[in-house]
Amino acid sequence: FQIVEFGPRPSNAVLNGQSSTRLFAIYNGAQVNFEGLVFKSGSTGESKGGCIYVYGSNVTFTSSSFESCTSNAYGGGIFAQDAIVNMKSTTLTSCSATHVGGGIWIDGTTKLKLESSTFSSCYAGYYGGGIGAAAFNGTGERGVDLVSTSMTNCSAAYGGDMFVDGDTTVTC
Repeated sequence: FQIVEFGPRPSNAVLNGQSSTRLFAIYNGAQVNFEGLVFKSGSTGESKGGCIYVYGSNVTFTSSSFESCTSNAYGGGIFAQDAIVNMKSTTLTSCSATHVGGGIWIDGTTKLKLESSTFSSCYAGYYGGGIGAAAFNGTGERGVDLVSTSMTNCSAAYGGDMFVDGDTTVTC
């Protein structure tokens, strides 16, 4: 496996996809740590993960932010499947997905832990304006752990702040 670390950078370095590209795709057992970065305007013509796509990997975000990230279907800010995603002191603002998980969409056996993080004005067309979590793919442990995390002005047709389906466990 591989461990990659990004940051910290002075004054939060901005990674800007200019609404035309996904910023990172992380696969197959990688361990990646991001600290003090701004992920901005990531967008994908594909259906998953406007700024970040994670599959089968372990990713940590610390003191970072996601701004105006968009997806044509799942996970405007982040899409994660069969992964571990940890976020501490991280914000997601104005991220959107046309279908589910405006801020974050998790699927399969993903474990998502949010600590002292904030979702603001995230939107999904159908499910989970802030967070969408489901067990459509894979079997095994999956869950969302929320510690001192807030969601404001997030919206969706179902579950403005959060939508949970399947065998997903949520702990607050």
